Formats: sequence, C-alpha cells, structure tokens
Amino acid sequence: MNNLSKIILLFCFYLLFFQPAYAEDIFKCTYSPESYPILTDKDGNIVVQGKIKFCVYPKDAKMSALFEKIKDLPEKEKLKIPEYLVAQEFLAIQREDLPAIYELFTQEEQKRAKEFYGEDIDSISRFFKGYTDLKFDCKSYFGNYVRITYNCISPQGKTFPAWCYVKFVNGRYYVTRDIEDYESESRIFRLLSSNHPWDHYKPTPFKYSDEDFMVNLTYYAKDEEGNDIKENPVKLSYNSSPYPPDHSIFKEENRKDDEEAAFLYKVVKIFPEANDEEILNLWHPDDRKDISELLRREREENVVTDIFQFRSYFEDIEDIYIVDKIFSKDGVIIYYEPIIKGKKAPLQTIIFKRDKGKYCLWSGNSMKYPKSLLQSKFILQSIKERLNQRRTNS
Repeated sequence: MNNLSKIILLFCFYLLFFQPAYAEDIFKCTYSPESYPILTDKDGNIVVQGKIKFCVYPKDAKMSALFEKIKDLPEKEKLKIPEYLVAQEFLAIQREDLPAIYELFTQEEQKRAKEFYGEDIDSISRFFKGYTDLKFDCKSYFGNYVRITYNCISPQGKTFPAWCYVKFVNGRYYVTRDIEDYESESRIFRLLSSNHPWDHYKPTPFKYSDEDFMVNLTYYAKDEEGNDIKENPVKLSYNSSPYPPDHSIFKEENRKDDEEAAFLYKVVKIFPEANDEEILNLWHPDDRKDISELLRREREENVVTDIFQFRSYFEDIEDIYIVDKIFSKDGVIIYYEPIIKGKKAPLQTIIFKRDKGKYCLWSGNSMKYPKSLLQSKFILQSIKERLNQRRTNS
C-alpha cells in the first residue's frame, strides 16, 4: 500500500469514527417542506407564503440525552453543535454565572450580552429555576444562524417554553442576540420562522402554493465581511391589490365600489370629533374591552392614551393616498400615505376585520394573524418600491 492510499484510508477512518455527532443526526429530526402558508384570504387562497429550512425534533430530544451522546467529544467539537450552546446558556442563566454567559457570545456581541443580562440576571434566572432538563422542539436555519425552540422541564413535569438563536462563526457556534435588532436584516428570519405552522411543535400536514406570487423576496444572512451566505436563504412571497399612484380616498369617485377606501375615509372623518360610543363602535368586538378601558382612563384619570393620539393624528391628516392592501380570511391590512402639512408622510398601515359582514378597526392582536410580519420593514419597503415603480411608469 503506497503512502497516498494510507492517507486516504486514515481520512476515511477519521470520518467514520471521529467526526462530531451533530444533534440533528442523533435525534433524527423531521424536516418540513420548505414552502409554507402564512396567510390565506376568505376563499382559502394563500396570499402570504414563506420558505425556510425547518424541522421538528423527536420526543427523545432532550438535553440529558444530548449530553450522554456527546460526552466523549472534546470541548471544541461540542461547540460545533448548536444544541450544546443552547444547553450551556440555559445552565449558565440558572447559575446566574455572568462570565460563563458572556463567553457564549462572540467578542463583538459581548457588550450587547452584558447590557441584556448584566443588571437583570436575577429576574431572568427566575424563569429557569426549578427546571432540570430541556426538550428540544423545533429548529430553523438562515445562513449561519440557527433558531432553536425548546421547553424547560421540571421533575414534576412542569414545562416552560423558550428559544435561543445561535450562529456559526470561525468554526464553532455562538449564542447571538443580534437577530432581535429591529433594524437588522436578519430579523426577517425571526419573523418567518415564528410564523411556520410547525412552530408549535406539531408536524401536521399543510398545503402550500406552487403558483407564482406577485412579489417574491429572497434574503441572505451575511458573513463577517458583509457578504451574502448563499446557504439556507429565506424567502417571502405575497399577493396584494395595489392602487394607482396618489389614489386619494378624499375623492368620492375613488371610494365608489371600494369598501376598504370608503371605511378608511369614514374612520378619518369620524375619529377626531367622535364621542366615546361612536369610537367604540368603530372597533371590532375583539378590541372593545381594551378600547373601553382606554376611554375610561382618558375621562377619569386624565391620561394621554392611544385614542387621544389617534384623534390628534387624524386631525392633522389633509389627505390619504391608499397604496396597497393584503386580504386575510376575515379582514384586510391597508398600506397608505398620509398627507400632512402638504407633504407625504412615511407609509403607514391600518387593519380592518369584519363583524357581521361590515368592516371594523382591529388591533391585529391574534396568534393566528402575522401582524409583525405584515407591518415589518421588509414588506413596507417592498410596497414602497413597487409604488415608486408605478409612479415612474405612469
């Protein structure tokens, strides 16, 4: 046997016996189809769809089992396993061990970690006290990021849900919080993964659309030099109903045969001078209890509430250009440009939901409604860009 053959044989032997055991291989995760529905309209058509690499762990995927599987691996190999970092963060928080927590982050992120955990470690750790194991539930991918949701488990069977983001940098995983930054491009990963139908740990069948959408957006994670990581992109697709540029709802002809424009005009005109009962009746029954409490506080405690701010806002509006809308099963989100002091203000949203066939204002506060995604900068930027294209072409 020549030297080259010996090298090849030794390399194969290493791959077979000494490669790190990754938890997804150990636990045999179930992967979902990459495309999945986020929002459907009243006819059951998918109007917003995501695409992401996503999986669910089996029932035996626990921290205790993970530690048993990897106990003989050197520490540097354990740091290549995302679940190991999640477990180490959990244990360090329990111990209130700040130095150990900070070491789980990159040097660049340790300042952020100190700001988050430093003064609040006592209150944060209280959530994790009394739990002795973790049950890994779901995992999703975005470039070098991994999002892992899990349940803390107590000896009495009590559970507490939590999640953790890690990213692969310089040959190992680190815990990260940069994905929670509202201005970060990576936040699209958080929004899309949290809207996956399996995010509640049940791998139930679902339908997705193979048809072309009106808008298809692709996002890539960035490496340390700011370059796109082509592996594990996420995608967002949606269908909407765009309006011509500068489509004023203050013009009667633009409200004719347009239920959404007509109700938006009604809200703008009624809200500033409406009494409490009239304001309450504008809102969907789902929200009226909360709105009633705000109105009470205005009357009895003389505090400035969201209702007061809405009144002031609508008083200042001179016109509204309705730009676009995305329908849901029983409502719609409107994207519009308010005209204030003769100038176009930044793009805004307002949500309507039907009650007994008629539109009402709605907060959008529902686990089943992807409000954060629909109001995110990612869709707002897309709708604004498409509006500018229509202006250029008109």
